[in-house]
Amino acid sequence: FDPWFNYRATEYLSDHGWHAFSHWFDHMSWYPLGRPVGTTIYPGLQITSVAIHRALQWMGPDWEMSLNDVCCYVHCWFGAIATIILMLITLEATKSRSAAVISGIVMSMIPAHIMRSVGGGYDNESIAITAMLLTFWLWIRSLRSTWSWPIGILAGLAYGYMVAAWGGYVFVLNMVAFHAGVCMIIDMLKNRYDPILHHSFSLFFIIGTAIAICVPPVGMAPFKSLEQMMALLVFVFMQTIHISEIHRKKLNVEIMSKEGIHLRTKYIGATIAFIIATIVVVVPSGFFGPLSSRVRALFVSHTRTGNPLVDSVAEHQPATANAYWTYLHMTYYFWLASIVAFIFIRNGRGRACSFLALFGVIAYYFSLKMARLIILSGPCASAGCGLALAFFFNWAISQFSWSQADDAEVKNAAAGKTKDGKPLKKGAYEESFEGSLAKVKLSYVANRKFRMGAAIALIAFLLGSRMTWEFYNHSENMARSFSNPQVMFKTRLSDGSETIIDDYREAYHW
Repeated sequence: FDPWFNYRATEYLSDHGWHAFSHWFDHMSWYPLGRPVGTTIYPGLQITSVAIHRALQWMGPDWEMSLNDVCCYVHCWFGAIATIILMLITLEATKSRSAAVISGIVMSMIPAHIMRSVGGGYDNESIAITAMLLTFWLWIRSLRSTWSWPIGILAGLAYGYMVAAWGGYVFVLNMVAFHAGVCMIIDMLKNRYDPILHHSFSLFFIIGTAIAICVPPVGMAPFKSLEQMMALLVFVFMQTIHISEIHRKKLNVEIMSKEGIHLRTKYIGATIAFIIATIVVVVPSGFFGPLSSRVRALFVSHTRTGNPLVDSVAEHQPATANAYWTYLHMTYYFWLASIVAFIFIRNGRGRACSFLALFGVIAYYFSLKMARLIILSGPCASAGCGLALAFFFNWAISQFSWSQADDAEVKNAAAGKTKDGKPLKKGAYEESFEGSLAKVKLSYVANRKFRMGAAIALIAFLLGSRMTWEFYNHSENMARSFSNPQVMFKTRLSDGSETIIDDYREAYHW
């Protein structure tokens, strides 16, 4: 029923304006109690739809659409945008255009993404996934080079939009904060300090939090809610490390030297003492709120959160193997394999690859605990498919692109010489395992026709295999299923006849 209420709220915003909307008490919602909509709704979906509707009106009669049509199409538009952003994320991590294109193709049809980007499914997740991926892309993009850290401003703005769109913004905040914390610890262990990480995360956190506290259901939660404390702590410790780094440079000592470790320990110890003192003073006043029931459901049994509403909802139950196969199909296996692959990829960008690896692990844990969060796994699985399949496609295509250097390498291999034109060592080396392996490699390089034939066979297998078409047909069937109305639907009786179940529609109309 959410799309119906969301459309009604959008109509109210369009007709009465923001001030009336933010103070709206709806007597027909949660009947007969009523609902203070203005202070309990994440308004990003409504604001976005009204803004698009008015922009189309401003562009003239040729572009004009009814508000109803805009609300029916907005999640399709944002689903397409999310697909493009995932391609940019994959490209940023792998530096492979092939991987980016393949990940986009998979993302455009994978049921885990289709289920929240189908026409008419007017719910918050339809724009929130786009906002989440935009935040992630801008975050990893801000870490690319020395002068890319100002992009952290855009990442903060994208996160602010995410906060206005969906309550799942807590996942986005903690995902970025966790990645920043892991990168900070790795840098410390490698005896280095990266100011870009400090600048990017500081801009992201300050700007994003400033916007978040303006969203009515959020308020001061970034400073009071336990599930958002990790981001605040990462921000505080990052400032501590930055200040200690300024002092260390003045002393001209190494990070992992005895003096450097002592200096950082002193600053970190002082920060921890300040945090403990703050907790001792503030906690008795009830300033910090408890973990929300939905967050508790991620760490305890879904039937023991203490909130009957959360405990009773089916999509809050743990995901099953059947659910993963339904929403991810064969991409599930690529996703799990890519978690390791992104860690060891050679030609990628380290920060972005580590982010995708962490994203995959955390999304898997949360989706395993709560079925509705399988929606987070769609981008991970698509990027994993892009990485894996691009490896094979790039190799196959490279067999048909030939240069003079390749000709020279083939001739050398046919003559028993290495790529540099040097003959293989004779004697004991020739009989060793390494020598035998070198001979096999030279035979492989010299046989160009064999490689071209293998490349053709590989491409034919990837494009025409049964599993590929099963995935396509499964996604097509799921898309049709998601597109059917859910407030009224067909069913088959025991005698084989079909009937329309419209009890929900009638009750909602009443």
